[in-house]
Amino acid sequence: MAKYLFGTQYIFYTNFEGRMLSDEEIERDLENMVKFNIGILRLTLMWADIAVAPSRLELSRADYIMDVAYEKGLKVQIGFLHDSAPSWAVAKYSDARYVSAKGEEVYFTLGRAIKGHPGLCLDHPGVKGELEKFYGSVVEKYRNHPAIHSWEPWVEIWFNPNDNTIYESERESFFCYCKYTVDKFRKWLASKYSSISKLNEAWLSSFNDWSEVEPPRFKGQRVVDWLDWKTFLIENQISHLKWLTNIIRVRDPDHPIYVHVPLSCVGSKWSKMESKVEGFYLRDYRSMVSSVLIDDWKAAPIVDVYGLSLYPTNMYDYYLIIHGRELSEEEKLVNADLDIALNLDAIRCACEQTERNYIIAELPGQFGGLFEPYYDRNFYKTQRIWTFMGLARDSKGVIIWEWRHSVLGTYAPSYGLCDENGNPTERTEVVARLAEELDKVYSYVKSMERISSDIGIVFSPRSYIYDWAHFGDLGRSRYSILGYYKALWELNYPVDIVHIDYLSKVKNYKLLIFPWPIIFSESELEKIHSHLKRGGKAVIEARFASKNKCGVLRRKLPVKLSRLLGFTFGEILREDEIVVKPNSLGESAPSTSLTLPIAVCSQSIKLERIGEIVGVFKRSGNPAIVLSNNVLAIGTFMGLSYVAKGGKSLLKMVDYIAKWAGVSRTAEVYGVPEKTVVEVNGFKKREEYLFIVINHSTKTIEPLIKFNIPSRKYVVNNIIEGSRLIAENNYIRLKLEPRDVAVLYFEPK
Repeated sequence: MAKYLFGTQYIFYTNFEGRMLSDEEIERDLENMVKFNIGILRLTLMWADIAVAPSRLELSRADYIMDVAYEKGLKVQIGFLHDSAPSWAVAKYSDARYVSAKGEEVYFTLGRAIKGHPGLCLDHPGVKGELEKFYGSVVEKYRNHPAIHSWEPWVEIWFNPNDNTIYESERESFFCYCKYTVDKFRKWLASKYSSISKLNEAWLSSFNDWSEVEPPRFKGQRVVDWLDWKTFLIENQISHLKWLTNIIRVRDPDHPIYVHVPLSCVGSKWSKMESKVEGFYLRDYRSMVSSVLIDDWKAAPIVDVYGLSLYPTNMYDYYLIIHGRELSEEEKLVNADLDIALNLDAIRCACEQTERNYIIAELPGQFGGLFEPYYDRNFYKTQRIWTFMGLARDSKGVIIWEWRHSVLGTYAPSYGLCDENGNPTERTEVVARLAEELDKVYSYVKSMERISSDIGIVFSPRSYIYDWAHFGDLGRSRYSILGYYKALWELNYPVDIVHIDYLSKVKNYKLLIFPWPIIFSESELEKIHSHLKRGGKAVIEARFASKNKCGVLRRKLPVKLSRLLGFTFGEILREDEIVVKPNSLGESAPSTSLTLPIAVCSQSIKLERIGEIVGVFKRSGNPAIVLSNNVLAIGTFMGLSYVAKGGKSLLKMVDYIAKWAGVSRTAEVYGVPEKTVVEVNGFKKREEYLFIVINHSTKTIEPLIKFNIPSRKYVVNNIIEGSRLIAENNYIRLKLEPRDVAVLYFEPK
């Protein structure tokens, strides 16, 4: 990719526009795309729209678009939506309907502006045969067309029945329990456990034959069956992606294959607050485990380029219930940016650790409902921030959703770049300028190396599934990760998200953080032991490895890991605060005590051998934080506490922990109002550096920034503005407008 990929989604179907677009409209649209710096358009082919009869595909409009695109100098990515089932396929394969946990078949709708939503079950052999013909015919038709750029076998990997709105409660909407999927699950269990007796031992059950085994249908205190069922469903999604990708790849090995997800499996955004329990309770909604059913680390290597959509949450419900107040406008914006940052870093790490590139595959062109579109210059600033956050995290492109409006209802929570008649607007003009800026900066960074992180936050899909199955929500696992990430993001420490399965394959981090570390397999504990044995430092929280891989209580840790740790977690207490002496973590920390709030859990810690008590519970005086053999054990969930409680003391503690591990910030920012987030990400090439600086606040600020690079005189080019600065002792005073981006290129003088 020589240039930064910049494109748009193009809709021309009847269920969006109310009619087919004419030749003249298509030609004008594509001509305007080129005029406004669009280099690629994604043409999504829905099964129900194209396969109008069992043996007939309607591709006349797609043919014309492909030809005009070539004539105008545009490239086309062809994407497929199989979750749009033709009526003839629904009638022919009536036993391929998705089945809920209650045994009810899903009926079809125009939901989400898609005919035949949510499609037919991909475990049905007849459906697979029809889709193979559909995909194969399209690929063979266009693989040699001069406009073809790439393919996308699944536009947003998403287990669509879980997004169906016919059920009032999530409890009723578990899928899929059709005979084909259940039979596949039984075969999966037989492969995993090898015998029914071993399954009975793991599940605490008494089956006599595999035909008796049923997947779980209701959540409860026992989670082992849910751990297997949800793991199977995720792996099943991956198998479907492999199959769809292979249909394309065997017919066209020359053009790259892209795919994207609606969110990272780590971020699991769109959580909704239900009630306040233990000060913190969230219902999982559209998360990795209940709806999307994907593991980015497993999906990314299947294709050539991976991606994600950016439709963030501002955590409105969280603030309203936990703090009992509305968010300020700035809090909404910064929380949305935080959500974007975590999802981008998770996707980046999934792609880096599996050697793939990624793009922002959907960026809203305009927010708003059918009658209340939301767009102004502030939204353009947000678009600009999000794309530069992606570029700062090594993304290779962005695709805007979408060129024209969805007149009959928005397919995603956004409108297009044009007006309802397809005429360019101010939105089109500012996005064209954004494309120029991104390409200008990308011309520098494409030959540079991103300044890497020395901190890894460990993510375990099993922890998320356990949290969801046991407690009914992701409030503990997801927000424990978010809390540490939030603090490190605010402090400008580069952070990687490390999948537990890849722990032994990635670089040696100076610090690994294990948030909400409840459930581990023996092999995962072996990986943790290996990291610690190599001298890596780690933060381990309360209830560490208290459950085995089946979610059953683990009485003792493996002997060699227990000896290496030198401490044990003990009694569960009722405490509100921890008093810490930070200087126990290093001479740079002050000797004055620091009081940390507790959100959910308090667990005392007992030192078995040599070590140091760093903090105690304020009420009882029992050890709450200990340091032993390069492991900092914390008797609560500190990341969760930072999301739920906030406060300077927790932020300072995270900073002291990073310094204890010998980690440096990318930059240190001085002279800004409290709670103002100025994000700095960097790249390097020999003695040259590039920094992308983002003001996430709504204030005009003039921060003094110290960049942590070798100390010398640098000539600094402000790439976007075209101005020049001189940096001495690595300090620069920089003026940033509200929601502004600056890109600084440092060359030794």
